[in-house]
Amino acid sequence: MPPQIVVLGAGYAGTAAIRSLENELEHPDLVWVSKEPHHFVLHEAHRCIRDPSICDKLTIPIEDIKSDHTRFVRGTVTGIETEARDVIIDGDHTIGYDYLIIAIGSQTAFFGIEGLEAHALTLKSPDDARSIHDQITNAAKDATRDEPAQIVIGGLVSRAFKPRVRSLRGATK
Repeated sequence: MPPQIVVLGAGYAGTAAIRSLENELEHPDLVWVSKEPHHFVLHEAHRCIRDPSICDKLTIPIEDIKSDHTRFVRGTVTGIETEARDVIIDGDHTIGYDYLIIAIGSQTAFFGIEGLEAHALTLKSPDDARSIHDQITNAAKDATRDEPAQIVIGGLVSRAFKPRVRSLRGATK
């Protein structure tokens, strides 16, 4: 009986781990755990801000990624019992493991800059992209020549959204 390998997370690292294990091991006993039933192509998320309909194209269902032999469990990891070799899902469900790969993602760094965390919009999901799109669109629409919108955008998001802001500028009051 092969060892049970549990992979936590459906981002790039978790998805790559599952695909590699499925390809490299002859008969793996794999369990893939994620709170979302999809992988989101995060490095293209800035495109969703300009056009939210693109989010659907960047969201790949887990079932389309994994093999039929890999078991998928949707849930949130609420604990890991290393002595018992158990992962706790949603506070009450446990999954045993022989090997555990923790690939549950990254966290935005705010570097201790006062007010940044309270006012910044992070981009980690399709919902984040839609929210940023809506907030920028509304700010631009509500702007007037006397009270212009104050929007600070950086990185890829600024390049992707600049044409949209320009188009809205002509529609302002």
